[in-house]
Formats: sequence, C-alpha cells, structure tokens
Amino acid sequence: GFVVFFADFGEKETLKFVSYFKTLNTVLYLCYPFSAVPHRYESMIKAGWKSSINTILADASWIADEAKTLFDRIVTVVPVGTNPSRFKPDETNRQIMRTKFGITFDEVVLLHVGALEERKGVHRVIKALKYLKDSKLKYIILGGGPDESMLRQKVADYNLESTVIFAGTTSALQYFYQMADIFIMVPDHEGNSVASIEAMSSSLPLIVSAD
Repeated sequence: GFVVFFADFGEKETLKFVSYFKTLNTVLYLCYPFSAVPHRYESMIKAGWKSSINTILADASWIADEAKTLFDRIVTVVPVGTNPSRFKPDETNRQIMRTKFGITFDEVVLLHVGALEERKGVHRVIKALKYLKDSKLKYIILGGGPDESMLRQKVADYNLESTVIFAGTTSALQYFYQMADIFIMVPDHEGNSVASIEAMSSSLPLIVSAD
C-alpha cells in the first residue's frame, strides 16, 4: 500500500503509474487544514483522489471536519507521531554534520524543516536575522518550494550568506535535527506540525507560532 501526504510533488503521477501494474491500497494522511492551504486540497481533487483513495486520515479533529465536507466521506482522526528510535539525540552525528557544514560548536544552529512557501514564515526568520548578523547564529533551511528564489534574494539583500544555509531536501532528516540547537517554526495558522514532533523527539527546544 501507499501513504501520501500531498499530490503536488509527484505523488499523483506515481500512484497513477503503479496502479497500471497492481491494485493499490492507498491512504491519504492530512496534517494541514484546507483553510490554510486550499491549493493542496484542490490538487488532490483534480487528481481524482476524492473517490480513488481508499482511506483518508487526519491528525486533528478540526482538520478532519473540514476534510469530511470537502471529500464528502469519512475522515478518521489519527494523531501525529514519530519514530523515537530514529528521531533522537546523537552526539556523533551532531559532530559529523557540523563539520560537514563548517559550523563550529560555539555557534547556535536554528533549523527549519518544511515547504518553502510564504505561509511557513521562513521570511520572518530571515528578516529577524538581519538584526542579529553579528551573533553566532546559523539558520539551516531544509526543504524546497516556490518561495526559494525569493528567500535566497532576501538573504543576499541582507548580507546573510554566511548565516543562512539552504540545505535542499533529504530523506535523512534525523541528522539535521541532531546537528541543530533550536527548531524554529513561525508560520501562519499552524502551531504544530510533523516536523515539530520530530524536533521534540530529538530533544530540541522549539520556537513556534501562537496559532
């Protein structure tokens, strides 16, 4: 079977291709509200997932309530969790990753994990960093998305090239949590996320939005 979270990053094409060869048991897991990202839901509807997905889950009741109306079917709440055997502190990995990125051990590493979209609030952190450029901070941005070029331009405009590191995307998320000191997430309308749970499991303190 397949568990999918989005339809925008190749998932719908992959499911369509694989379905030619076998019958799929597919699960859609919603961990973001329609009211915050309607375009994500619109892409799912366009992909035909309203009827083709076998099971729809949500990580919170209010997300499930929105999704029930949109998909016109049962949406079951399954609270978000993570794998504590994977997302945990590891001093060896911390040293390896800091050496790889040229980060000294007296520098404080802030970490973002998520899509590079305006609602995620990365631009807010970059703006704040221009007032803290003389401090020993590094901001690692892990993820990709439509705002990346704009964010890179802001970094250049504020002369923060030595402070902000765009690390791209990876499946080895645990190593970035292990090298970081603080997880920071200040988006619109999202006070929690899977990444936040992973960060807490990795024993990181969090700076998050109030709503």
